[in-house]
Amino acid sequence: MKGGGVMGVFTRKTKTGKTWYIQYTLKGKQVQEAVKLAFTASQARAELAKKKTEIKQAQARGLWGGGISDATVSKMCDAFLDYSAKHKRSCERDRGLVMRIKEALGDRRAVDVTPTDILNYVAKRKGDTWKGKPTSPSTINKELTCLKSAFNHFIRDGKLMVNPVSKVRKQTENNERDRVLSPAEYDAYMKAAPDWFAALAVLTCNTGARKGELLTLTWADVDLFGGVIKILGGHAKNKETRRVPLNQDAKKALLFFQRGASAAIGPVFIRPDGKPITRFLADYYHRATCRKAGIEGFTWHDWRHCFVTAARRAGKQDRSIMKVVGHKTDSMLRRYDKVDWQDLKAVVADLDMGRESNGENNGEKSADPEGGL
Repeated sequence: MKGGGVMGVFTRKTKTGKTWYIQYTLKGKQVQEAVKLAFTASQARAELAKKKTEIKQAQARGLWGGGISDATVSKMCDAFLDYSAKHKRSCERDRGLVMRIKEALGDRRAVDVTPTDILNYVAKRKGDTWKGKPTSPSTINKELTCLKSAFNHFIRDGKLMVNPVSKVRKQTENNERDRVLSPAEYDAYMKAAPDWFAALAVLTCNTGARKGELLTLTWADVDLFGGVIKILGGHAKNKETRRVPLNQDAKKALLFFQRGASAAIGPVFIRPDGKPITRFLADYYHRATCRKAGIEGFTWHDWRHCFVTAARRAGKQDRSIMKVVGHKTDSMLRRYDKVDWQDLKAVVADLDMGRESNGENNGEKSADPEGGL
């Protein structure tokens, strides 16, 4: 051992005097670390004892100690975002979710985060509000999923063994939706939207495609003459390539973008300023259009509900609808198909016709009885 000292603690001469070092074992390797604030052997031994205690406590929780003792949650999230930008389509969303996590836990060392800390974070988020509304369970779950992925990224690198987020239950979500636009709302939306954004909305509601599936289309995936677009499996949620037929409205929407296209194989959806339409930009213009049109409670994904509901009302077969929108199960299709009061009336319409002569059905449109309950 160079310099003077006892086992695990020693000094080395420097230009300004001497520096105390501590030596310990981490993951089977000897580690030497300078202790800048130690001026005596007793102070160096105290730092060594503290380091060994940290390692034992971390290993007792199933974590590798020491190796990431100085890595904060903020640094861990940054490392995950670098990975997300290279390998995930949802990297932009991850960046937004990480902001809240950094605000609450960013200064904490990743090795010190426990399931209790995660529960406290959830409790805090439940108390937060945005525009007078509490944070939704869905938003909290997305943040937890993102944080869990960040920890898993460290686990894959051998820096952690157990993920504290995995010990916390997700919030119960009521995410079933049945929102579809009325004809009047549809007209108001299209009038309020810029021309290029209205064309994107028309294509979406006439194909039932997901936002990410459409925005990743290139002209190589479009056959206007044959009336079909090809959604590649790498961009589809179920990872399966599918062909979606185009009606006249969908073709007109694509022709709008084709007129401004500068290449025959480049991305389909380009703004008038020449920049691609991103997911966040689509969400921004959707919210702005809804506000301008006075439409509430309608998300971009609800266009798929509109498509499925319209196709069912037009008498299309369930299996064919599922093929177009990329659903694999009947239960998922039913979640997207809204059945309202007029649909229920249509079921018994033929039965009522037998009593028309008695004056019981004069053909007038009745209101939904549940509306008054």
